Amino acid sequence: ARFKKHQIGDTMMPISGRISQSKDSFNLFNHGDSILIIDFSYTTCGWCIYCIPALNALHKRYDSTGVAV
Repeated sequence: ARFKKHQIGDTMMPISGRISQSKDSFNLFNHGDSILIIDFSYTTCGWCIYCIPALNALHKRYDSTGVAV
């Protein structure tokens, strides 16, 4: 087992990066203890593009509750 199984309450490893073709960057620790839904997609992937409306709906529905998409 190369991967560690995480338990509730475990601390996440720091994850940060740069948004493709942009000067913007992100750091997951800026979200504190909120729930964060991350989707890693590719802009020329048909299934990835197909899922965008569902992710937008999740964001719209739960943004006021502290869930970030």
